[in-house]
Amino acid sequence: MSAISAVIPTSRLKQPVKQTHGVDPVTSLVVRDEPAFLRGLRVTNNTDVAGFVQVHNAAAVPSSGAKPLDAWPLPANGMVDAEFDPESPIYGTTGLTIVISSTLSIYTASSNAALVIAYSSI
Repeated sequence: MSAISAVIPTSRLKQPVKQTHGVDPVTSLVVRDEPAFLRGLRVTNNTDVAGFVQVHNAAAVPSSGAKPLDAWPLPANGMVDAEFDPESPIYGTTGLTIVISSTLSIYTASSNAALVIAYSSI
């Protein structure tokens, strides 16, 4: 899986925000492999299969059954767009990994790939 990273300054936060995204649809994306804050994400599903977007406290794809820090329904041919308050972002003590799951409350690998963009800071 390839990823592109860039440091993007933003007026809403007091520090640079790193944008990480796959160049093609993916089933998972390691946003950071170190402790980090998730400031926002956008996941676009261009398939006819619904699923769930999950954020995990992990520096790699979690094992099946892992519980996410947060999760959202991802509609077929739809999008999840979430921006978190700078005062209360999602924090991963190990890292941050976004996955597409076929279940909401635990990670169940899905073959459904989506375009993922994540915004994080350390």
